[in-house]
Amino acid sequence: MQYHFHGATYEHDPSVVPVSEGQVGGKYRGAEWKTHVANVPSHPRAPRQLRYRGVMYS
Repeated sequence: MQYHFHGATYEHDPSVVPVSEGQVGGKYRGAEWKTHVANVPSHPRAPRQLRYRGVMYS
């Protein structure tokens, strides 16, 4: 999906993480809700070069 903000255009690529239902986490208005557990181990992301008002930072 392509977004525009203050004249800047960027792409959004959401990551998909497979999850499985965990145990009951509690109740809300009489309905039980369950926790979700990721099926893959998390790994650190590579640092990104960002820009704020023309100044690059990471």
